[in-house]
Amino acid sequence: MFEPKKILVAVDGSESSLNAARAALTLAKKFDSVAYIAYVVQFPGYFGFSEPAMSKTVETVLEQYKHDASIRSSKWLSEIALEGTNQGVKVKTEILNGDSSVVNALNEFATKNEIDLIVVGSRGQGGFKRLVLGSVSDGIVNHANCSVIVIR
Repeated sequence: MFEPKKILVAVDGSESSLNAARAALTLAKKFDSVAYIAYVVQFPGYFGFSEPAMSKTVETVLEQYKHDASIRSSKWLSEIALEGTNQGVKVKTEILNGDSSVVNALNEFATKNEIDLIVVGSRGQGGFKRLVLGSVSDGIVNHANCSVIVIR
């Protein structure tokens, strides 16, 4: 029988991701698992470049962007962590760097930390939506090295 001991859920503040977090907490309680609640800081497309001679101005803007994203996400992370703790679930929060992509950041974290199950919402805050799944949930389903549950 599949009994995950480490469950990872990605949140971005969307209703779908918060539903996924609640489902992950329910599963973590049922299986006495550790719930890892993660937010991935992803730069807007126009910051998706890296040059050896990057100017200090761009570097400063990127650092400020990371800082602001971490502040925004801490609200969701702390609320979900409190909800889990109140249910008796062991919760760990993570802010991951998504320089390459959100999918890569989550999959790398899952592999490194031997995650047994990833729970994702069907759609996040991304502007372009696929027909059935959001791009992150689709990427996780197709590339994760562990089981994945998609929550609508």
